[in-house]
Amino acid sequence: MDVGVMKPIATGVVKQNGRLISYDVEFLKKTVNTKDETSLINPYVSNLPLAPSVAFRLRGKTISLKRITDCFNELEQRHELVLVEGIGGLLVPIKKDYLVADLIRDLDISLIIVSSNKLGTINHTLLTINQAREYGCNILGVIFNRINQDKDDISKRTNPDIIKKIAKVE
Repeated sequence: MDVGVMKPIATGVVKQNGRLISYDVEFLKKTVNTKDETSLINPYVSNLPLAPSVAFRLRGKTISLKRITDCFNELEQRHELVLVEGIGGLLVPIKKDYLVADLIRDLDISLIIVSSNKLGTINHTLLTINQAREYGCNILGVIFNRINQDKDDISKRTNPDIIKKIAKVE
């Protein structure tokens, strides 16, 4: 399958050779071996490790939702499927009175929630699921990330089933 990738906004990136580089974007590009332009995949970049609305306001810049939508539409034209990496969570502000959840809804894309599988994830994940539903997002499922976890943590064996039963998601 021909897959395109997008990370509409990246903050907290590093500067290399005079360019702002997002490791997330570089990982996405490498993973799907895309030739798409970085500016199309990632139209907004800031070195400030802050929510987009704050990072760009402090630099005196604005985020154009039309630019993000245009980039997404172009990627959709080029690929069978476009995976869009989120920007810190559903309630992260992109602009004044506009959150990541609003962007998901406006792009009309489905959501895969990625949660850390550890003690405390039940509450965090259920809150995210409830908020996504409140915004009218279509949830395809939940992925439990097991990176850097304590192998003896019993909660990681029970969390997925509990969340699946309560939230009725796969």
